Amino acid sequence: MKPVVKKRRLYFVMVHHPINGRIRVGSACAAVSDARYWLPIVRRAWRGLRVTMAQCTLVWHDGVLTAKSVETLDRQFNMLPPGETP
Repeated sequence: MKPVVKKRRLYFVMVHHPINGRIRVGSACAAVSDARYWLPIVRRAWRGLRVTMAQCTLVWHDGVLTAKSVETLDRQFNMLPPGETP
C-alpha cells in the first residue's frame, strides 16, 4: 500500500535582531497574504529592524509529522509541532 503524504506550507514573520538573530513574531500564517498583512505592523513596532517573511513546508507521512519538519520548526522558528503541548 502506498504511504499517504500530506504537505502544508506555512508563512512566518521574522525580525532580524542584531543581538538575538532571527526572531519569529506571532504565530504561523496559512497564506502569503496573511503574513504580508502583518509586515508593516511589525515594522512599526520593531522600529529600524529588518522584517521579512519566511516559509516552511511541513510534511506528514501517514498522519505523522516527519523528523525533519519537527527539527525545522524547533530550530528555525522556535515552535512546537502542531498538536503538541508543553
